[in-house]
Amino acid sequence: MILVIQKVSRAEVSDRETGESRKIGPGLVVLIGFEKGDKTDIFPKVLDKTFNLRVFEDKEGKLNLSVNDLGYEVMVVPNFTLAGNIQKGRRPSFDKALNFEESKEMFEKFLKAAKELGYSVTPGFFGRYMSVHIINDGPVTLIGRF
Repeated sequence: MILVIQKVSRAEVSDRETGESRKIGPGLVVLIGFEKGDKTDIFPKVLDKTFNLRVFEDKEGKLNLSVNDLGYEVMVVPNFTLAGNIQKGRRPSFDKALNFEESKEMFEKFLKAAKELGYSVTPGFFGRYMSVHIINDGPVTLIGRF
């Protein structure tokens, strides 16, 4: 599982076909991609890590606060291209990416795990062509591989 976590002042994801959109104010946008061999038992650790990352400034300007501390929002956007390998050639290889159906199931289980653990997330649209508008704050961008 690969995560790209970005600290944002605001973000919006829109389904390009239907026009439906979802927005968050300050918080984190998590682009998530699943790879072959990923397991659901890591979800609690990933969610705890995400919601408690200290990437927001305290009164002294130090990165000491998390979305949990501040009551900020988290948007999770499925992004299979994170599993793309660009080491060879000019076309990314997606050999390590989880197939569509399994990835969809993993994404749904991730959202369910978040809810069961008391975390509120705003989901992107799985399997749809999306426009993602992110206003980075900092910028702070972190990459996690679990």
